[in-house]
Amino acid sequence: MNHTDQKSDTRIGSIFADTETWPGVSASGYYSTFTLNPFRYDKTDKQTAFKLDLTGDYTLFDKTHDFYMGYTYNKEDIRSRYIKVWNDVIYWKDSNPGRDWNQTAGKYNPFNLTGDEVPEPNWDLYDDWGDHVDVYPEYDNFEKFRRYNYNTYVNTAKHHGATFSTRLNPTDKLHLLLGVRYNRFNMGSVKWMHVLNGYGEMYRSNIYGDAKQVGEMSGKKWVPFAGINYDLTPDHTAYVSYAEIFKPQEDTDVSYTAMLPPTIGTNYEIGLKGTMRDGRLNYALALFHTEHKNRAITRPDYGRWLTYADPVGKAVSRGVDVELSGDVTDNLRLSANYTYNKSDYKDVNAGVFEHLSRYNFNNHTPKHIFRLHSQYQLPNSKWQIGGGVSAQSETSSLRNIQQGGYALWHANVRYDMSDNASVSLVGNNLTDKVYFENNPNRTRGKNNFYGEPRNFALKVDWKF
Repeated sequence: MNHTDQKSDTRIGSIFADTETWPGVSASGYYSTFTLNPFRYDKTDKQTAFKLDLTGDYTLFDKTHDFYMGYTYNKEDIRSRYIKVWNDVIYWKDSNPGRDWNQTAGKYNPFNLTGDEVPEPNWDLYDDWGDHVDVYPEYDNFEKFRRYNYNTYVNTAKHHGATFSTRLNPTDKLHLLLGVRYNRFNMGSVKWMHVLNGYGEMYRSNIYGDAKQVGEMSGKKWVPFAGINYDLTPDHTAYVSYAEIFKPQEDTDVSYTAMLPPTIGTNYEIGLKGTMRDGRLNYALALFHTEHKNRAITRPDYGRWLTYADPVGKAVSRGVDVELSGDVTDNLRLSANYTYNKSDYKDVNAGVFEHLSRYNFNNHTPKHIFRLHSQYQLPNSKWQIGGGVSAQSETSSLRNIQQGGYALWHANVRYDMSDNASVSLVGNNLTDKVYFENNPNRTRGKNNFYGEPRNFALKVDWKF
């Protein structure tokens, strides 16, 4: 049994521009297409988990078979708050007849920011009521509406799971796995937009309608799984497996009062796995085919400034996974993995989602992924050297923002000071490749995050 209680408080500034109409970026978040706004996101996450396992064997038809029974319980309560402050320019009347209005803030060059251009707001001024007006005596008592967004989110979940399985051994080489998992769940979601552009709920409700999304869903499901293993030799095994998929979702539908049905589907896998060099080198080869139904796609409701989700058609994923790991020689350890994954939407619901049938349903997931790492122990020495590469093919996003394929190289040098202590120098992204992280929600104006640049770390490890 374990319990975790996590708290986080993130405060960032975001610079955004749709177009570049003059050098630099205006400080205005309202009077132009340019924004430089502070955000705050704080969250508490409480989780309680309990797990009970029971394993054993039994005899049937003069053969020994294995069984497993398990029970899991998970409870989670996540509460978060999101505040966005609009960094509006203050315009004021100048006494000079030749001038009309002046502004108190200037323009910023997005490529030369120091972090001090916009001070961190006094977050206590931004509550969940809204409708505040600030007065500036130094600007002829100029009145400015305090514009900000204030949202709160609550997500709760309880899951009970019981698993019953057996491994039948009809012969010394043939093994059958049969099992079922019982799932019972209860989930709740509350998304509350208290303040939008500074306006409180009463004003906004008359314009946008109710800005509170409340959803709840509970259910239960028996999920079967099965597999067949056949030992070709003592070191090599062929297998085939089948499993049903059942995963509850937290999104609400267009009614904002009902949560989406769980994601359901099936997974088929066939493969070969084994060991070489007296068990020091492992390999695995797998072909897989997965089908999902009710996958959620988020849709904006601009009339109410909210988002909801639709469960679209069927998604099909198929591919191959190859893995090799272990000691190639007495001094060389190797880890290599290649994955090919092709996925498509099938039977997409009519309407706005028809275009999805032309795309990978996980555009941000590359079709090709290759990872290689090696570590070499210098003969009769306390020194080790290592290196490798992580490479992937091109990706995209739901907004069709492309990221070309790339490779990231890494290396390390290690010295063993004793049996319990070592020091290492590790370098990542040695070629200083510039790339964007995989993100399904990348657009031309936001959610584009650079990957880590070239970096080095000096590590000291001590085993007690």
